[in-house]
Amino acid sequence: MHFVRIFLALGLVLPVVSLAQEITAVYPARTVPGGSVTITGGPFGEDALVVLGDQAVEPKDRQTDKLVFTVPALLEGEYTLLVQEGESVSAGTHTLTVIEPTPRIISLDPRNLETCSLDPDHRVVAEIHHVLPGASLLLDSKILPHERIDQGRLAFRPPSLAAGIYGIQVVNPGGARSLPQSLWVNDIPKIDSVTQGEDFVSYYQLIITGKNFFPNSALVVTESAIGFSDTPPQQNFIFSKAPSTARGFQRIGDHTVYVDCATLIYNRYPYSSQPKDLTLLIVNPDGKRTANHHLSAP
Repeated sequence: MHFVRIFLALGLVLPVVSLAQEITAVYPARTVPGGSVTITGGPFGEDALVVLGDQAVEPKDRQTDKLVFTVPALLEGEYTLLVQEGESVSAGTHTLTVIEPTPRIISLDPRNLETCSLDPDHRVVAEIHHVLPGASLLLDSKILPHERIDQGRLAFRPPSLAAGIYGIQVVNPGGARSLPQSLWVNDIPKIDSVTQGEDFVSYYQLIITGKNFFPNSALVVTESAIGFSDTPPQQNFIFSKAPSTARGFQRIGDHTVYVDCATLIYNRYPYSSQPKDLTLLIVNPDGKRTANHHLSAP
């Protein structure tokens, strides 16, 4: 203190000495990627960066005596930790141990698939916590090709799958494995709409759109006879023909043409042009069927 007074009395300027940055504590000392870590010590300036291994990390909270940062996606191991500001580096040696987290699948979008998909590029996006670079994606314990969208999302294109429930899992490089998340594949047929198509001399077309139709699906048509109220409704089972076969010969009588798994054409030969109440449903070879679809048509 006497030296300071002497300098001031002589009118001399004291040299400015920058205090060395010091780390007094790091907690927690063990964490996972994405975990929050606090460094105490200082003095830390506005440009202070945390250097973890060979990665510079911007603190999310910066105070003169405290820095808080989020651990980036790193493999399991022990990493040197220091604070750097410009050319100044904190004194001493400190380490942070990164342990491999157990991944957890938060969601699959979509979670329900149809066996009938007209889009070959459809994909499923898995939102995952604690998925590390190099992680594997499994479908019923078999490796599934995938692409990484960002730090917490993986996308995959499911292979051709039979109806059922499948387990999706994530395995990090160190072997930590998530619990399975269910992926549902549905093959129950459904009629979304029935619209009238082309009209010919002796028949007209009803276009049936929906999903999960098969070439050998049966169309069940229930109708009442016009003018005979006491007559019970008549039920007819009508089967599909592929378009090429249907064009190859003229079939007299109601029949359907299978276009794809979402479209059937019902070629209907009415005996009267007067509209009547019809009930349609589709039955697949395995017995699964649509709900009844009601309409009025000749």
